[in-house]
Amino acid sequence: ISNLNAQTVIIRAIEFPMISQSIMFVTGPEGETQSIELENLRKSMDKAIANNNVIIQTQINSWKNKGYIVDGISNYAMGDGMVTMIIMSTKEYEK
Repeated sequence: ISNLNAQTVIIRAIEFPMISQSIMFVTGPEGETQSIELENLRKSMDKAIANNNVIIQTQINSWKNKGYIVDGISNYAMGDGMVTMIIMSTKEYEK
């Protein structure tokens, strides 16, 4: 019988219109969290969304290059903002 040790990464992007600061939190497998500023959504939303997508994509690709895969994605509204959570993991089996 094998024991499953899953290493998990949580990426949570919180995007707001002009009032609050948009931000992304990345929690690595060791439990340390870093925050990364995102652009606020405004009238020229297309540029802000495109720039935020690149920042989020960079984080995802960084973890994928370390052997992590996307396990799940959720998205929900929070007041005027939008929250996207991405769960990534790598599974290691022990005998």
